[in-house]
Amino acid sequence: MSNLSPDNRPPADPATPAFNRSTGLTVLMVLVGIVLLLPGLCVLTLAAIMVPTEGLKILNDSEVWFIIILPCFAVSALGIYLLFRASRMRKSP
Repeated sequence: MSNLSPDNRPPADPATPAFNRSTGLTVLMVLVGIVLLLPGLCVLTLAAIMVPTEGLKILNDSEVWFIIILPCFAVSALGIYLLFRASRMRKSP
């Protein structure tokens, strides 16, 4: 008997894991990633509006950084990571 599977294909290499993600999950990851980018976009828009009116003194206020800006950028970083993972998926043969 040969080393072929019933459908006449050679067996998969056990060293490489079979990782198939459905298209629906990829689309969901992309959509959630885009939604998670919105807080960072809002913070950048807010900064673009506030810096000309308030000057750079708003950037020296540590409460603004810890309450508004850093959490929004952290959520946006998660969105970037999710988009990166969705784009780096293995394609099934």
